[in-house]
Amino acid sequence: MSKAPASVTRFKTPTCVLCRQRKLRCDGENPCGPCSRARTLVVCTFIPKIAGQLRSELPKGAACISCRCDGILPCRTCTAASRAHECEYRDRANRRVCATDQDVLSLPDGASTHTSRSANTSLFYMPGYSSSLDLPPDTERTGSRFSLFLPSPGSSGLPASNRPLSMSGGSSAANSSAFPHLLTRGYTSSIAFRDTSLERASEFRNLFLDHCWHYGLNVTAEKRDALSRGDTSGALVPPVLVNVCQLLGYLLANHSQSETWQYFQGQTEGEVDQARITFEILDRQDSRVDPEPALQAYALLVLYYGMKGDIVMFTTTWTKLRDLIARDMAALGLDDIPSLDRTTQLDFSSYPRGSGQEALSTFSQIIFLELGRTLVWKLPPSLDPSILVKFRQLVAMHRTGTEMNFMRAKSNLFLFDSRQLVTELGRSEPGQPPSAAWSKRYWILIHNIHTHLNALNMPLLEVSFIHEAQVLTLKICIIFALAGLIDLYAVFAPFQSEPRLKHCEAVKKMAAVCGMFSGRDFQYLDSGLGLCWSLALRPIFDNPEAQAAVARSHAGYQPALNIILECRRRLSQATPY
Repeated sequence: MSKAPASVTRFKTPTCVLCRQRKLRCDGENPCGPCSRARTLVVCTFIPKIAGQLRSELPKGAACISCRCDGILPCRTCTAASRAHECEYRDRANRRVCATDQDVLSLPDGASTHTSRSANTSLFYMPGYSSSLDLPPDTERTGSRFSLFLPSPGSSGLPASNRPLSMSGGSSAANSSAFPHLLTRGYTSSIAFRDTSLERASEFRNLFLDHCWHYGLNVTAEKRDALSRGDTSGALVPPVLVNVCQLLGYLLANHSQSETWQYFQGQTEGEVDQARITFEILDRQDSRVDPEPALQAYALLVLYYGMKGDIVMFTTTWTKLRDLIARDMAALGLDDIPSLDRTTQLDFSSYPRGSGQEALSTFSQIIFLELGRTLVWKLPPSLDPSILVKFRQLVAMHRTGTEMNFMRAKSNLFLFDSRQLVTELGRSEPGQPPSAAWSKRYWILIHNIHTHLNALNMPLLEVSFIHEAQVLTLKICIIFALAGLIDLYAVFAPFQSEPRLKHCEAVKKMAAVCGMFSGRDFQYLDSGLGLCWSLALRPIFDNPEAQAAVARSHAGYQPALNIILECRRRLSQATPY
């Protein structure tokens, strides 16, 4: 007897796929109301459910009382909103309590745990160590996908206001003529909503300031307090920095990502307003924005359009940043090197101390962006060579400086130099020993990297007194520096036992740092870490048997490779790299 075809259940109101995933009430239109209010640039897809599949992903009664959420404790919506109270559930027995990272790391080998499919609450679980060496080949990085520093791929944004805005025709025309790129990215005034709440703007601004070190904004403690308050008087900080911080805050709050990376397409009304105000201030001739805050603003705009995947605006803002640093570098006080602090900085400072260190921080962020373009996308240098020479002079002078942007740029510089040295040696004739000049540069670079690692260890001793976002940045700096050592030791590791031993030790140190990453840390990892981990995973010997012998003779080397391999896999899922 043949089975009857499954009957399609008719709902009173169809629910599109996105609304079903976000547990929202859909109106059945195309596009539907919730997707329109969220500025989701998609055509709503409606998939009818078959009888027997009517149970939703979230059981009834398992949602938090404050919101429609994922049922985790705390839920991602309350976490993103920074609510102080604990999520309250109607039925305490139906809630799903998320296991902590420590619980997962304490599981025995081979054990597994059930984790949520939400990327924001994903856990970092290391698989069992494999006895065989199964490493992917080192692949060349291309510019097929374009993004820079990556916010949470799974963090749910703060709920935007749903009050409609009736925009006048004149305002729309002015915006379209002055900022055509804002309309080409998918924004239309017919679905625009404005949030005029100063408290909500403060939430967005402080959301960005909680992660500002990851995006390269590091100012003095007084200026940071002024930015947190939203001080637009211009007494401590120029208003343009307040607006650009709110622009990045709207980006982090109003865009959610799935487990597969997607660019932040489209712009919310808050982003459009903040971008318009920011460009008006920067482009106005009488704005009188000092060179240093202007450089800080343009650097953040570069990151913003990089995360948007907007290559045109990314190139435009990067060109303005490049021209500005070439024209006004003398105004930063970097040409007068003795004016900066020459003393050895023995204690760690979370913020720059004085205008000199803040100028050095801003300059270092630009160098970091330039080196990132070269290392990750293999793009030719775009800054004037004298700018990089100036930074090398500052590195030689401030060997123990612990300012965040300065340390990040130094780590990238050492990896950049190691890549250049290895490339130069590869271009020489086979069988010829390295030249004396090359050998001198080789040993000087190794010495400088070890000095840099010692300087990085000092602030890590005070992790209880600094922000957790700064601790993550320091770990990333260590990985970049260790990648430079691994690249250098790998040159002679196949032929000599001592470089081979140091190479394995550097790999194990890198794995020890990577093992401290929790699941939520991957949302703020730098794109260049993919290159660092590829260098560590590159086998010493082409012969698999010889490589397996290295793994057997160096205890902990194979487990370290497995940890790094897992981290690279997680990074490839959370980022477009």
